[in-house]
Amino acid sequence: MVSSLLTRLSTTDGRPIFCHFLNRELHDSLSAPFNGPAYLDAIRLCSIFHSEPLFCNLSQLCEAAYQDKDLMEELLALSQAELFLPYSDFERVAEFLSSRRRLYEHDKSRYDLYFSSDSNSFFSPMRLAKQETGNTTNFIAKAILTHETRIGGALQSTLHPLDAITLEPIVAEIQQITQDRGSRAMTAALFSTSPLGQKMNPDIEGAIRRALSGLYVLHYITHFHALTISGIPGLNYYEQGHSEPLLGFRLLYVLAKTTGIADFLENKEAFGRKERMAFFNSVDRQPLLVGVNRLSVVARGLVSPDPQAKFDWAMMPRIIDVVRAEFRALP
Repeated sequence: MVSSLLTRLSTTDGRPIFCHFLNRELHDSLSAPFNGPAYLDAIRLCSIFHSEPLFCNLSQLCEAAYQDKDLMEELLALSQAELFLPYSDFERVAEFLSSRRRLYEHDKSRYDLYFSSDSNSFFSPMRLAKQETGNTTNFIAKAILTHETRIGGALQSTLHPLDAITLEPIVAEIQQITQDRGSRAMTAALFSTSPLGQKMNPDIEGAIRRALSGLYVLHYITHFHALTISGIPGLNYYEQGHSEPLLGFRLLYVLAKTTGIADFLENKEAFGRKERMAFFNSVDRQPLLVGVNRLSVVARGLVSPDPQAKFDWAMMPRIIDVVRAEFRALP
């Protein structure tokens, strides 16, 4: 059954995590490879040590994450446990795909999965969360159309100063193309196939891609009062102003390494999705984030040093108690 994303997120006490790193456009804007194994670790770590759900738009899965089998299996399991919430404006995957086919008719080769006959069955097992948040394309377009050079605003807050300087001479042209776009999506192709394309060079194209991706991230974290994971390898450009420093990939990994959980992250079978889901639904999982980089925890002795062994999730409450005791002992 499809339920409202806002309703499901509003039942939590803290701030949910927007999985901004599951985004092909974002990677392309930085010429960064899609690092599936690292993102799988980040998702597992946050689903253990953060008390709120993770979420992202279904389009991000269709355009990027589907390439990684292990990552998709994890997200599917988490979505069925409502710990990962794939969001869509539509109640059914088929409706979502139909809308995307219309939106990207001009750019089929880049968005090929939307036009694949297998796409519906591939994503149907996901438990969707529906929420009419206002069109993301319109949010991005409005930010661009209301942008004034050197004045600030949504676009300025997401751009690196060097990108702002690069785009300053062509802001008027970018705004005109945006105004005249019709039903086309706000992608880099919108600008590269316009008369502005004749002026395109790597600096301009990269700055436009980063501007669009930055506004995309801003839209979701603003609307859902969400956080993003900091310290994702190669993606620090998009941490400006809205990442929680203590919700860091490296800090969470230090905690996992200290408690011995990291050994099991590397062994999917030993990590035990079934047992882990039971743990998620039965134990108080308060965030264990303060002072992680200063921890000297003796909890490793509570878990088996053999990474091939099954993780004993019954030990988690004891491990958490030990870590909390260490937090209290910190000066």
